Amino acid sequence: MRIVDSKLIENCFEGTDIKEILLDKEISKEFIFYLKGDSFMQYFPTFSKPFFKIDVRAKYIIKGIEGFKTLRIILKEKPEELYKEFEKLVENYE
Repeated sequence: MRIVDSKLIENCFEGTDIKEILLDKEISKEFIFYLKGDSFMQYFPTFSKPFFKIDVRAKYIIKGIEGFKTLRIILKEKPEELYKEFEKLVENYE
């Protein structure tokens, strides 16, 4: 999986950034569970647009819809450093 584009949606005063990410492929169930790792996840596969939200402790929150190519990430602290970490995670998915 590859990140094709990202844009800053919101830059908050507390050091939190929200980015919208465009991927080169549609988000699959397998990719969602890969991103989850051992983090807390809410996943609603029965919704007409299967929504997920993954909370990676003290780092970021990922929100998206299965079958779409976009997702949002809320970077909690040190946004640039955490975004680079997220990029590597996405690129390592096969």
